[in-house]
Amino acid sequence: GYIYPKAERPIRDLLRKRGHLVRLRTSLITSLKGIVSRNNGHSISVNMIKQLKTNHVAPLCVANEDLALCGEVSKDTIDYLGRQIKKIEKQAEERIELRPTYKALLSMLEEALSSVSLSCWNPAQLIVSPRRAISVHIVGKCHPLGSAMASARGEATPRLGTSTWRGLSQRSQS
Repeated sequence: GYIYPKAERPIRDLLRKRGHLVRLRTSLITSLKGIVSRNNGHSISVNMIKQLKTNHVAPLCVANEDLALCGEVSKDTIDYLGRQIKKIEKQAEERIELRPTYKALLSMLEEALSSVSLSCWNPAQLIVSPRRAISVHIVGKCHPLGSAMASARGEATPRLGTSTWRGLSQRSQS
């Protein structure tokens, strides 16, 4: 395995903690969705659960006192974890610096992708999520052939192609 340099270990541990909190929050959201669905006969969207300003869960749980407490505790914990995750992300963004090799890779990708001429291409997205940015902008909705071919095969777009440097997946070309 890879042994991180001593100076990078604290940020690695911080990002591991973030991942752990994200998994906990996801588990709570899934659990709360199940509780609401089982007891009300209809589901609530994840985005409605995650909204901080409007509590969409409380009105669905008023019929039963125990259910109301369960919904309240779950919603409060989900909101708290969301705030903690954002706090970690903010600190990590302040401390992380792109390595020169990664900057070189970004410039190479930007140069290669500029030939694809996508109207919605945003190189800044590579910093946040390189794999997702490539999949969305090469074979996804922004690339007309990628989207059309994926739709014709009944696949959801965006998806990661096998040959991202050419702008189309090899399967799309056949």
